[in-house]
Amino acid sequence: MGPGFKYHIVSISAIFFALTIGLVVGSVFVSPQFANRQERAIRLLQQTLNTDIAEKGKEIDQYRECVSTISPLALKGRFGSAAVAVIQTGDYPDAASRASDAIELASPGAIVHIAVTPNLDRTSEDVRNLLEARHSADHAFPGDRDALFQTLGLILQRGDSQSDSVLTQLEREGLIRLTPEDKYALPVKFAVIVTGSRSPDSLRAARIDVPLARALIRQGISVVVCESRDVLSSDVPSFRVLGDELSTVDNIDMDIGRCALVLAFSGPRGDYGVGLGASHLLPPLPEQQ
Repeated sequence: MGPGFKYHIVSISAIFFALTIGLVVGSVFVSPQFANRQERAIRLLQQTLNTDIAEKGKEIDQYRECVSTISPLALKGRFGSAAVAVIQTGDYPDAASRASDAIELASPGAIVHIAVTPNLDRTSEDVRNLLEARHSADHAFPGDRDALFQTLGLILQRGDSQSDSVLTQLEREGLIRLTPEDKYALPVKFAVIVTGSRSPDSLRAARIDVPLARALIRQGISVVVCESRDVLSSDVPSFRVLGDELSTVDNIDMDIGRCALVLAFSGPRGDYGVGLGASHLLPPLPEQQ
């Protein structure tokens, strides 16, 4: 719903409210006939407002249906035959599902899903202690959080070994969660980090999300970060320390946001969506750049 329509509703509501007050106060001093005219005017304004809301609602539904219909045509083939990783770091699994749905519209070679567990959202010392025993037994196993992200980026970039799966080891240690039917042996060229916090005091974006994004980019993996509009605390601003190394989308819960997510991989780097700091609603199509 556009800002103009919202202002329209506010204006009519204000008139409605003012007339109601006038009716109550004025009824003490004016004739019943005048009060009846005021009441009829209020009813008429209320009917007008209800009609406008219904018409705009219908128009929005039509736009939504249009975007939903043309999205597969605009997005199909954007990733070629490459595999795409959807990595949930944030507190909103529904957002990860929406991101996965968006990637599916583009018909990639495969989608692999990874969820980072809260076990990594601790102090650096706590995480080192968590990894220490496993690292002592096998020095190839990461010994701290940064090393873990570097390992994760390397494994995704080249594909996980089917005989000695590092991802499975990380899952066994309670550090990540995998989806059994996904094909992690395929090399990943694109990754979506799904963020968003339920607490404004969360340190997760600085501890996990940004370092993970850096590690993926270092391996040559193209990264886009996304979250939903309804997050209690947005993590998108945390990624601005990376400059133009990645793009962000703040409305993955909208059809437009799902289009933006796919297009952001081939469009210019930027912050897309409807939230504070967003530069554009959508990236331009490659032919329009």
